[in-house]
Amino acid sequence: TPQNDAPFIGTFTGSAANRTYIRQGETITIGSDRLYTTDPETSASGITYTLTAQTQGNLRRNGTNLAINGTFTQQDINEGRITFAHN
Repeated sequence: TPQNDAPFIGTFTGSAANRTYIRQGETITIGSDRLYTTDPETSASGITYTLTAQTQGNLRRNGTNLAINGTFTQQDINEGRITFAHN
C-alpha cells in the first residue's frame, strides 16, 4: 500500500560566522540554501509556506510585499522570487 512519507524541512545551520547579516535598507534573496523543504509525494510548487509574522522589514514575492497569512511556495524560493527587505 502507498505510504505518506514525512517531508524534509531544512534550514540554514551554518556557524554564526557564515550567517547572512542584513544591513538596514538592504534586500536579500531567500534561496533554497536558506530554506528548503522536500516531500516525495509533493512537487516544489505544491509545498506552501504561510507568513505568520514579520519584523524589521518585509518578505516579498516578485517584489511585492507579502501580508500576514500571505503564502509562497518552495518553487518560488527555488526560482529566486522570495526576498527580504530590511527597513
